[in-house]
Amino acid sequence: MPIFTRADNLANAAGYEPQRQYNWFLELGLDGEGNDVALSVVDGFLPTRSSNELVIPYGNSVVYAPGRMVWNQGDITLRDWVDRDVAKLLLDWQVEVGNPQTGAIGLCSSVKRDCSIVLYPPNTTDGTDVNVAGEKVWTLKGCWPQSVNPAMNSLSHAQDGQIMIGVVLRYDLAIASGTHLDVNYSPAPRLSIVAPTI
Repeated sequence: MPIFTRADNLANAAGYEPQRQYNWFLELGLDGEGNDVALSVVDGFLPTRSSNELVIPYGNSVVYAPGRMVWNQGDITLRDWVDRDVAKLLLDWQVEVGNPQTGAIGLCSSVKRDCSIVLYPPNTTDGTDVNVAGEKVWTLKGCWPQSVNPAMNSLSHAQDGQIMIGVVLRYDLAIASGTHLDVNYSPAPRLSIVAPTI
């Protein structure tokens, strides 16, 4: 394999177009959401997963096997507006999860939703529909708000600033799709187990 030492091998006519960290939007799948959430998001995340380890001690040593898969919760930050219902949408969803007035906990069938984090290329024009060439989509299955903070930054008469809403999203799993992100989810071929010879 050749060694490359010059940066002009990248981001040129041959390709290697960088994925900008600001070319993305979020869809929470809430009733009445419209474009309000997508236009209000400031910071977000891409889903990450780890596997627990299964420790198998035997004789003089230990081996490890993959255990349960664990998806990590994600933090999002949104702007609050005077004339948009972004805070209300999120707080209403949180009340579905747990209603402080009635004490009722929401059923998974009504609380969980599929959310999407969509990364798009920089040449996408304003108002373009989804499914553009170069788009990458993470579909978060079984999303619900673990916490909603209606004012992440403290109220203050001493400084300028817009109120930011903080949300911690818990989800069951995430599926990647789209250009250069079509992960192979097909089952791996089964291994044939051969008994050790003694």
